[in-house]
Amino acid sequence: MCDFEFYKGTFGGGSLDEEEFLRYAREARAELDRFERRYTLTPVDENARPNAVCQIAEVLAYFDWLENGGTRGLSVGSVSQTGGGGGLLKKDKAAEVRRAVGLYYDIYRGPVGGGV
Repeated sequence: MCDFEFYKGTFGGGSLDEEEFLRYAREARAELDRFERRYTLTPVDENARPNAVCQIAEVLAYFDWLENGGTRGLSVGSVSQTGGGGGLLKKDKAAEVRRAVGLYYDIYRGPVGGGV
């Protein structure tokens, strides 16, 4: 289960307060569900899903911050920005969400079932 206590304690998150986390975690679960429908995901450990939800939530919060003209330096994963960030494209957000999923799952893109 990925709740705020997991986010703060086990995951070690600190970027989001509880209200923000709950809002972004809902969207993060939907993103992860979409990945599960499109790809075969193999978890790397028993906390893969809650860790991925936490990571995706932080990515989504970061990109919202950029879209709203963030004014202080902030970084999430491999993307960092100082000041307003209107230059990042939608594909950058999608790539960062995929990277977040890939931290906790092996992603198989081939045919479902792996058969010929």
